[in-house]
Amino acid sequence: MTVVLKWDGECTFSFADGVNALPEKTCGSFETRLVHLLLFSTLYMFTDILLLFHHSPPEHPSLDPRQISFELMLMAQQDDAVLGPLVGLKRLRQLPSSTNPSILQRLKTLERKSFAADEVFDFDDRVAKQRNLEILVAFHGHPTSSSIAAYAVYVTSNRRLLLHKICVSPSFRRKRIGTALMERLIGDAKHRSCRAIDLWVDEANDAARSLYSRHGFLLRDSVQDYYSPGRNE
Repeated sequence: MTVVLKWDGECTFSFADGVNALPEKTCGSFETRLVHLLLFSTLYMFTDILLLFHHSPPEHPSLDPRQISFELMLMAQQDDAVLGPLVGLKRLRQLPSSTNPSILQRLKTLERKSFAADEVFDFDDRVAKQRNLEILVAFHGHPTSSSIAAYAVYVTSNRRLLLHKICVSPSFRRKRIGTALMERLIGDAKHRSCRAIDLWVDEANDAARSLYSRHGFLLRDSVQDYYSPGRNE
C-alpha cells in the first residue's frame, strides 16, 4: 500500500517559531503557550550546556545528533544552513549557474543508484529552472568540488508544498542529514505561508515513514499498486 501523508503547518511548533506558533485552539491560552515556550528554551539551553561540558566529544562532533537538532531549530529558515564544517545545505538556485551542470550530473548519478529506472527523476537544466521547483542539496564539502550527501526535490503551488523526492547517500545515512532536509523543507513551507505539505511514500519504506512521522506527518490516503503491482503507496 502506498501511503499519502500530510503535514498541517498550523499544528507544528518548534523553538524557532516563537510564542505565536502554538494555535490557541489546540494549545490553550497565551499564558499556556508562553510557559511551553519557556520550557522548550530552557530545555535546549540546558542541552547545549551539557554538550559544552561533555568530557569526551563524539567521534564526529560536527554530526552529533543532539547538536544538529539544536542547530536546526535555530537555522531552519536561514538561506545557508551549515551543519558543522562537513555538510552544508544549499538550494540549487542559490549557487552560481556555472556550477549547475556539474551538480546536476552528480544528482543524476546518486538518483540512478538509489531508485529503480522507472522512478528516476530527470535532473536536467530545463527542469531545474522551473520557478516553483526547488532542489535542496546537502554537500559534503564545497559545492563545486564535493560529493553530494543528500537532496530533496519539492514544488510549491497554491500555498501547498509537494515533496516529490528525498534521498540520502548510503554513506551518509544514520547521521540525521535526512532530518536536516526535513527541517529546512518545513521551514521553507512556513516561510512561503504554505497550508500543508503533501508527499507519497512506499508503505514498505519503514525508514522514510519513520522520518516523516517524527516531523508530524499523518496518513491521509492509500493507493494500491501505485509504484508497481504489489507496491502500494
